[in-house]
Amino acid sequence: MLDLFKKNKRYTILFGISFYIVLLALGFYFYYKYKERFQAFNRLRTTHADKIKKFLDSYEVMYSDKNTLQINSLGDFNKNVPLLGYKISDQWKHTENLYAILHDLCRIGGLRKMYVPQHLSETTTDIQTNQLLAEKKLAEWLQVNPDEKMLELGCGCGAISESMSHNTKCFITGINLDEETLEKGRQHLKKQNNNYVTLEYADYNEPLKYADESFDGVYHIQSTTFSNNLNSLFKEIFRVLKPGKRFAFYDAVLLDNFSKDDPNDVKNLEITQKICAAGGFWHPKYWEQAAREAGFNIVKSTCGDKYPHHYANELTVLIDIDNHYEILEKCVNGMIFCKLLPKHLSVLIRRLREGSASMIELCKQHKLTTNYNFIFEKPLS
Repeated sequence: MLDLFKKNKRYTILFGISFYIVLLALGFYFYYKYKERFQAFNRLRTTHADKIKKFLDSYEVMYSDKNTLQINSLGDFNKNVPLLGYKISDQWKHTENLYAILHDLCRIGGLRKMYVPQHLSETTTDIQTNQLLAEKKLAEWLQVNPDEKMLELGCGCGAISESMSHNTKCFITGINLDEETLEKGRQHLKKQNNNYVTLEYADYNEPLKYADESFDGVYHIQSTTFSNNLNSLFKEIFRVLKPGKRFAFYDAVLLDNFSKDDPNDVKNLEITQKICAAGGFWHPKYWEQAAREAGFNIVKSTCGDKYPHHYANELTVLIDIDNHYEILEKCVNGMIFCKLLPKHLSVLIRRLREGSASMIELCKQHKLTTNYNFIFEKPLS
């Protein structure tokens, strides 16, 4: 009987040790799989109150009802109303304060790239899958060769630059205005031994510091709605691009159905600015006009191959990611209720999601898309 007891005790100890080893292994697995999310959560959890205040204040300044709404509709274009660039006081200071926290808010949801892509997959509305497909398509449009040089505008942490370097085997210079986000990207690229991507602090609303005809391609994804003047920006891009090469991008535009005479459209757009963290919204014809005046030929101006007319091509992906963040918000609020997380996380996530219903409504009515496709080409002579 004593021997049986000792044997069972030994098995119990061995089982306990095995259980804790498996638990520890699972813990390490999930930590490394979701390492960036945990790190972002921890940064947000320990964020200084002053930084949080600057983040919240930046929304109040950039998207205040007191601001003139920087929009140009199809009706404006037909009436020859000049393009209204995005301009507010201390624009880039507030933009940097906003993105310093917004980047981590996206990461806790599993997003290193802060954009909702068009729905390109035949099988899933998963945002990461469709982002990769969108970036692959963008790389194909640029028609670059390995070891050529490209410029990305508004590169954020360089996640898209990293993807594009893999897609094209090109050397990429990414420019952005948030030094903190750029440094996170530099550290990540260093760990990946990626020598193809260089991230630099620069303002694309100022003359670009690069020499004439120094790039074989220029691109961006949803970054130039903060342009003060599309005409000036496109002329600078034309200058630094080599003859015969392309400027290709996806960006947010107002579609044919949007009307400035409809108060609901205008109100929804004002609220949508917050969820997009975007600047101005202009009809595609204004983008085409700025490109022609800069000297570009227009190769493509469309909502995409699956949507040849004016449709919101990202709607299904947008709804999917909004549902994902709604669940995340409920989980965070639950942990705050149990005193496992600080209360300010609820404020930050609520601010992140503010405006999602208005954006979805505009997309459902095909009045707005954040993924209009443009390809502009610099003539050979």
